[in-house]
Amino acid sequence: MKKTIILASVAIATLFAFSSCQKESPTNTSNEGIRVITATFDNNGTKTALDDDGTTPEWVAGDVLRVLSATAYQDVTLAAGDITGNKITFTTTLTGTLYAVYPASVTTMESCGDGNITFTIPAVQDGSFASANICVAKSSTTDETNKDNLMFCNATAVLAFSQTAVTNKVLGVRVEAANAIVGPMTVGFKADGTLDTPTTSSLSGQLIRVKSSEAKDKYYIAAAPVATGRIEFEYQQAIKVATVTTEAGKTLAANIIYACPSMDGETYEVKKGTINGHDYVQIGSVKWATMNIGATTITGTTGYGDYFAWGAAEKAYSDYSSYTFTFLSSRPSSYGTGDWDKSSGFCYKNTPYCDETGVYSKYTGSDSKYVLEPKDDAAHCIWESTWRMPTGGEFDALCKATYWKWDDTDEGYYVYVPNPSADAGKYNGNGTGEYDKSDALLFFPSAYQGDGCDNWIWYWWPGVEGFYWTSTLGNPSEHANFLHFTKGAVAPNNGSFRYFGCSIRPVSD
Repeated sequence: MKKTIILASVAIATLFAFSSCQKESPTNTSNEGIRVITATFDNNGTKTALDDDGTTPEWVAGDVLRVLSATAYQDVTLAAGDITGNKITFTTTLTGTLYAVYPASVTTMESCGDGNITFTIPAVQDGSFASANICVAKSSTTDETNKDNLMFCNATAVLAFSQTAVTNKVLGVRVEAANAIVGPMTVGFKADGTLDTPTTSSLSGQLIRVKSSEAKDKYYIAAAPVATGRIEFEYQQAIKVATVTTEAGKTLAANIIYACPSMDGETYEVKKGTINGHDYVQIGSVKWATMNIGATTITGTTGYGDYFAWGAAEKAYSDYSSYTFTFLSSRPSSYGTGDWDKSSGFCYKNTPYCDETGVYSKYTGSDSKYVLEPKDDAAHCIWESTWRMPTGGEFDALCKATYWKWDDTDEGYYVYVPNPSADAGKYNGNGTGEYDKSDALLFFPSAYQGDGCDNWIWYWWPGVEGFYWTSTLGNPSEHANFLHFTKGAVAPNNGSFRYFGCSIRPVSD
């Protein structure tokens, strides 16, 4: 029978972290005698290749599984001669009770001996059948006849969905329940080597996102075998989204493939919503706030919002007018310790983790901290919930996915769904497309930046240029990256001194 090979890419596999079953310093060699091991799998939920009818699983030459004992491991690559239908035979020098994981690359585990395996179902998956089927096995400790036999079982539930009409796909899966479907998960075994009930108490996430640049009629997602509420599938085409929801009270079980609704032929719309009282527009996989922190309007000077030094979790001034800030009399608590000089405004000594000479004690490059931690992220500290500052990469992706058009009246950029007649993907401010402000997704007012290192306490020429902090450290480390634009150009990942006061446009996953 002709075979259809389901994509078995394990590009995301390095995100899996098998944290239990590690006892002592392992080796990957042994001087013991050779054992002949037979392995099978229990149904169509556990392999990378299916027959045309999608029901009969098969091993494939080149498959790699990791076999472990209490002190050592061995990665076994299958050759064609090792495979007979759904059974494989291979040799190993490992002794004692054996454990196995397929595919091998989903684990960093190098020894096993406490009877269970802990792995992480990732929040970002690639949609391949193999990555959604995390298979585990253990030889029997009670049956001498079966001590060299392994029965692979899939430890996750699998959601299968199709989206054949769309070429650039992003899928989000969210559950309405206290039970999460991604995160760390522990699988145990019974004495005869069969799979025990998985433990999911350590799971913490409730959102899975699938990204793939390939057109496939089937995508597969690994999910924890739990009882959920409603399951929401959010299919995205470019920056437009369609959503379908399953019935309430869905229960997922390990080793079962669940067919999910197809979005073919559905109507796609720009998704908008509110998080913790702040409106957003979803573009790609990121939800962009419609206003800056501290802003009371979208356009105009009241749309500039508040100004922050990079890494400051709160603003350091009480008021500004006529281009002049009134700085606080004493150092805000989130700015750490050290000298404070209200007369100097935005400057080194008034910046978190910095002394008056410009030497930083955190986010130095040498401390391997390149993105702001939540406690130093103004968007997260002020708006709370899932809000945070965007990374430099996210600003870059926003610019490439949308069309930016300068508006002289409102002095800033309106952001639109790309129109093919308007130089889509080019964000140099000189497009020729016809756009209406009422159709804009976002607006970025040209609030400039505060600078006081020359004993000025002011902000430079608003209405002419715009600066928006990212959460990404710059190079050199006394810099941070920001979005910078003028009337003629938009640069999504520039960088300058961390002590500058800039606006912040929050985002959420």
